[in-house]
Amino acid sequence: MSASIFSQSTELPFKKGIDMLTFFESWQAGNLPDLNKYDETDFAMLKSMGVDVIRLPIHFENLMEPAYTGKVMDIVFEKLDEVCDWAEKYQIYLVIDDHSFNSIDEDRNPPSLKLYKEHLEAVWPQI
Repeated sequence: MSASIFSQSTELPFKKGIDMLTFFESWQAGNLPDLNKYDETDFAMLKSMGVDVIRLPIHFENLMEPAYTGKVMDIVFEKLDEVCDWAEKYQIYLVIDDHSFNSIDEDRNPPSLKLYKEHLEAVWPQI
């Protein structure tokens, strides 16, 4: 009898995480969120509390000019680089979560596959 996959021990690389909602989230095109909401001292404090993974949702589509298919604003990548440096310094995993297509909006106005494709083709090379 073979062992169930559920009985096999697989350890995840992290144990305690948080969600940094609204840090990089913008709900309107061209409207920058408060990119100074958190700083390095927050990352140091989170590490001291045992946090080892951060989920960072980003609405890239609203931080591009034009929205969805343009260039991501320089300040966004400058701040994102800084956040990545802090995460690396404090050995915290960082999950950058592209929230460009909101499921709530999709219920009312479903985006086309063409729009998904155009957005990903525009944003991915910049990342």
